Order: sequence, then C-alpha cells, then structure tokens
Amino acid sequence: MTGTCRKKNSGTDFGEILIAADWIVPVTAAPIAPGGLLLRDGVVTALGRFEELRSRHPGAPVHRLPPGAVMPGVINAHTHLELACLGPIAIDAGFGCWLSRVASGKDGLDEATILAGIRRAIEELEACGTAYVADISNYALSPAELAASRLGGTVFHELIGANAGLVDEAFARHCPAIEGCSDDASAPLGRVRQLLACHTPFSAGPELLRRCTALARERGVPWSLHLAESAEETELLLHGRGAIFDFLRLRGIDERLIPRPGQKPVPYIESLGCLDERLIAVHLTQASKDDLALLARRSVKPCVCPSSNRNLTGRLPPVAAMLHVGLRPALGTDSPLSGDALNLFGEMEILLDAAIDPATILSMATLYGAEALELSADYGRIETGNQPALIHLDISPTDREGVLPGLIRAGARRRIRPLERLLAGSS
Repeated sequence: MTGTCRKKNSGTDFGEILIAADWIVPVTAAPIAPGGLLLRDGVVTALGRFEELRSRHPGAPVHRLPPGAVMPGVINAHTHLELACLGPIAIDAGFGCWLSRVASGKDGLDEATILAGIRRAIEELEACGTAYVADISNYALSPAELAASRLGGTVFHELIGANAGLVDEAFARHCPAIEGCSDDASAPLGRVRQLLACHTPFSAGPELLRRCTALARERGVPWSLHLAESAEETELLLHGRGAIFDFLRLRGIDERLIPRPGQKPVPYIESLGCLDERLIAVHLTQASKDDLALLARRSVKPCVCPSSNRNLTGRLPPVAAMLHVGLRPALGTDSPLSGDALNLFGEMEILLDAAIDPATILSMATLYGAEALELSADYGRIETGNQPALIHLDISPTDREGVLPGLIRAGARRRIRPLERLLAGSS
C-alpha cells in the first residue's frame, strides 16, 4: 500500500538468537506461554512455545529473559508534541475557555521552547514502550526531532481556515515524499512520513475539508480530523452559537467564515463527502450510535484519547459502541495540555477499568493503530517475517488478574524496557 513507512532498525540485530520468555504476546494470536521467539538480525523467523522452538533449532543461542512478557512496541496514534512545552492547562471553566487558554499559551511560544518540549516528550514516549507516534504539527518542528529519535513517525501538518488552496500549498511544502519513506539513513527526514490534517469541522472551512479529502484519496494516504470532541462543537455546528463561537469571534475570525451548517459534526462531515477509509477521526466523544454506524459503513478509522476525553468533557469515548458496530479504534494520548501523560499504557488502563476486553485494548494500542496509519507489517504485531520493535514488561508469572491485564497495568507503571537493552545485557 502507498504511504507506508518501514521502521528504523529495531536494535535487535544480534545474528540468530532464541529468546525464552514467560509470555510472547503476538497481538494477532493468543499469548504463548512459556514463549519462544527466534530472531535473525532482528527479523522474526519463528515463534511458539519455547521448548518446541529449541528442539527445532538446537544450535541457536538462547537468551532467557527476566519474568515478564514480550510484545510489540505500542503505537501512539494521536499526539501534539509541539505543544508539550505548555504542560497541563486548567480545564475548570468549559471547553471554550480551555481553547482560549491554549491559544493564549501558543501566542507566547518561541522556537527554542517548543523544541525543548518536543525533546522531553520524545524521551517520555521512548521510555513508555512507544514504537511509533502520529503527531499533529502546527510549526513544522517535530519532523526533524522525530527523525533524530528511535521512534517511527507520521507528522500531520494541521490546516486551519477557509482557503482550500492551503491544502496544495502545504502539500508542496511539507510532503514531497508522500508516496513513502526512504530507507536511506542519510536522508534527514527519510523515515518520518509527512501528511496533512484539518483541525476541526469548526475551524476548517468546507472547501478546505473537501480538498484535503480529495488529496488523501488521490495519494492513497490517511488524513486526520478532530471530530465530535465536545458538546460545544455540536452546539456551534448545530445551532450556530456557544462558547466556541464566542472564542472564534474573540480571535478575530469573521463570523461569515465560521461554519454553522445546522448539522451535528458527523452528519456535517458526511454531507461534505469526507467520510471514507482514509480519514482518522480523532475523539468522537459526542458521537451517537447512528453516527458510529455511519462511520463504520464508510470504513472511517477512529482514534480515541481516553484521559484527554475524560478530562476535557467529563466522559470517555464510546469504545464499546464503536466495537459493536465493527469499528477498530486506534489509541492516542493527545497532548499533555489535556491528557494525563504520553504513556499509552495509562490510556489502556483507563479502558481496562471501564471493562473493555483487555485483548481488544491491546489491539487498539498496536494493531488498530497500525491499520489506521496504514503502516507496514513491522508494526503492531509479532509475526514470522516482520521486524518489530519489541518491548519487555515486568509482570509476575502468577499474576492473578491474567497476563493481558497484568501487562497493561505494568506498562502504566512504566515497568517497561526495550528488548534490545535486555539482549545487550543492560538494565
């Protein structure tokens, strides 16, 4: 498929090695215990029960891991790294007031401050078992920082306004290699794919939304849109009033350019012809059952950010309802402005406590994220022939809650190490 991007070297290029672990968690299959994983220069050549693999490959050197589980690194499908420097912003006076505070904070930013925040955020992502991150960019500063890190990444350059020409202008400026990422390590941004996004249905005009949709279809790549995030968004689009309308006017936006279609967010985007398999619809906290059924018919890829959604709106996204209609939601942390942290396992734990099936939660943080971002088979799973970035989580073999809940809770408490460190003999 076009627009995919192979990952960076996994760091597990130790020739052939047979790994013995309490559990191997492939994601696309049930956990294997006691697990075995045969790697050759970082590529998975076999996986299964350890004793069976050892009998079939008697010459392979064995590395026994500490108690715990091996799984693919997680995919954080929605972040705002360039806003990490602002830290948490108080959410005590409604969504519109929060937007105003964010805008005021952005007004005072300088490049050095933004870059320092991005670097701290990348360090946190790496420490939390992240293999790949999708970032929303307003300043075009995160691509180079991600390229210098060990993370794979897609950067969505976010568009705001009524001018549809912004789409082609931004494409020409940021996305010359849109068809895929180079494997050439000397290419400065070779392994960071750059695509486009629109901010929201209330801040991007209808022609801008249509053109972004058309370009994604032409190029065969995903695009991103914050959609149905808050009751205030619905109030503006449906009734043409409310806190967001007031915020936009205070920011100097001409009232005639503020979308007020008399429709709720999801039907409005449908009326523009923008719902299809290329769209990553982020949040959907306010989406109804009918909305979700429509999104499923159009093969839209949802992405939810539980801690941000809970903090900003007082409710979690309707994940169970999404799953019921056949949607496969990816998982993101959102920015530190509204989310709890950049640890995707913390987001998983929120869903675990909300009684979502742990195997599904794990898929949301890995496989479904890879599907939404249209990544190569190296991401989101452990399968023969792929080259995954692997992580090890410190969980007890006798964990009473079970391996998958135990894995999620261990990750939320940052008991995570890249497998390459264990193979290198480092803690």
